[in-house]
Amino acid sequence: MNDEQITKEINSFVSGNMEKWINDTILKETIRSAQAANLPDEFISHIKIEQNENGFLLVNDWIKDDKPLAIYFNYGTVDHYIKPKNKKALHGGDKWPYFSKGHYVSGLPKTEAMENGLQIGKKKLENKIKSETKKFSRTLETKYKVKVKVR
Repeated sequence: MNDEQITKEINSFVSGNMEKWINDTILKETIRSAQAANLPDEFISHIKIEQNENGFLLVNDWIKDDKPLAIYFNYGTVDHYIKPKNKKALHGGDKWPYFSKGHYVSGLPKTEAMENGLQIGKKKLENKIKSETKKFSRTLETKYKVKVKVR
């Protein structure tokens, strides 16, 4: 087996395992980062890896009521004013004798959990590719050695 054939086998091995390795490194580290930042379970459950024509993407598609919640929880928000959606919400009903026409709420802090997880995961992925490729190369060496019995 020549160098070109060995290179093809190694490239095929890496390509065939890349999605699994990305899930085992980048995806897991991003989930850990989000958990460490105390982000909601909904944020964490929407973290995923998607494949496209250029490779793989780390995404979070958490949207509710047309609001990009993943963006809000990852990049933070400023203090902002909220108001009731309808007139019925203005009155507390039997539970609350008061009503609110709206009020200011504190913004969310920036966590960048996606970016932090990606950075840690990328380093782990690089190490995973190196170690797995090294193991695979050893099997190629054994597979293609010339073996002659000496009697």
